[in-house]
Amino acid sequence: MENQIILDKKNLINKGNSLSNEDVITISGKVNARTKDFVNKDISTGEIEVIANKLHILSISNPLPVPIHDREASTEEHSLKISLS
Repeated sequence: MENQIILDKKNLINKGNSLSNEDVITISGKVNARTKDFVNKDISTGEIEVIANKLHILSISNPLPVPIHDREASTEEHSLKISLS
């Protein structure tokens, strides 16, 4: 599930800035309706956001050997180049 999480407290913002895409977290907070300008009809949760009051880091991931968010860098050919290096 995809949700918009709002971190509006300094300690939560600092924690959020330290996270990578592969880290595992839990969030507690209040569910609010998004303002009309920020509604995203393309996702099922596009009309809500969560205002976080707690962020708990469950697991911090080690850096991955190949990028998974870069289509070119995650191709089989690129992976083979890295493994042969």
